[in-house]
Amino acid sequence: MKPTITPTKLKFAITLSALLFALAPASGAPQLQGTSFNPSFISAGDRVNISANLRAVDYPDKNWDSEKNLKATLKPGNRLTRKYVTIEENRDQSIGFLYPQGIWNQRYQVKIDSGAPTGNYGFEIHVQYLEDGEPVNIQTGEGSYNFTVIRKFSIPVDNEGVSISGNIRETSPPTPRPGDDNVQVSMSFTNTGNKPVEEVEIKPKSLENVKPAFSEDKKFFIDRLNKGRSAEKTISLEIDEDADPGLKTVDLKTMFEDRSGNTYTETVKLPLRIEGRPDLELVREGQTDESWSNSDIGS
Repeated sequence: MKPTITPTKLKFAITLSALLFALAPASGAPQLQGTSFNPSFISAGDRVNISANLRAVDYPDKNWDSEKNLKATLKPGNRLTRKYVTIEENRDQSIGFLYPQGIWNQRYQVKIDSGAPTGNYGFEIHVQYLEDGEPVNIQTGEGSYNFTVIRKFSIPVDNEGVSISGNIRETSPPTPRPGDDNVQVSMSFTNTGNKPVEEVEIKPKSLENVKPAFSEDKKFFIDRLNKGRSAEKTISLEIDEDADPGLKTVDLKTMFEDRSGNTYTETVKLPLRIEGRPDLELVREGQTDESWSNSDIGS
């Protein structure tokens, strides 16, 4: 059975809510009205510009003193931020006097570590009023005072912001063997991250018996890869006569930048299967000396 709300009960509830709102302790510290970030979608490795709007509030018993200066300093607010974020500009200096109902836009800059995990990164703005360079008490509630008032916000960070993957499209010859001195491997490199990358530099790392065939194969470049786009490159490899058959992995050291100038390094794996050289044995067929056939007994 649903409860019945009478006009008398409703009037009492509204009156009580208004009374509680009126009795709520007032604060003399500026309020954080909003924050914005550039870039708006933040990934590991990004340098982030933070814009915070601070608004001064007024209440009847506040004694405004224009000689008091305001300072709003950015500090880490949780474990993730302390471990993976460098605050490059914290604004640890006075911004002058903020008049009642005035709004001040404070700007900060932070750098997210390239290995930062996905999560919400907490920050705190430590607000102080200064008089002759020293913090003074701020009313934080009815009869309550403090030298510092903390305003909190967070930034969502995605770890999968920038990444490049590689896939083999074709190998010529299709079955590389020891002694092949010009194995052509056509690869497709794809930007699997969520933002463009530029100046992609790829360096194959030589194995014991597998190395780039020519000097131009020791390093090659891709100018730009937009999100989800691919580029093809062909690598020539030289396989030594003494190379053992089996699956090899050639590491491709891949370095690139995003639009913010952040640099990244990843290793793209190039799997290469080397087949053994066939050994030929003559097998006699029938009774005549002219009847012979080849038998492959290679590895």
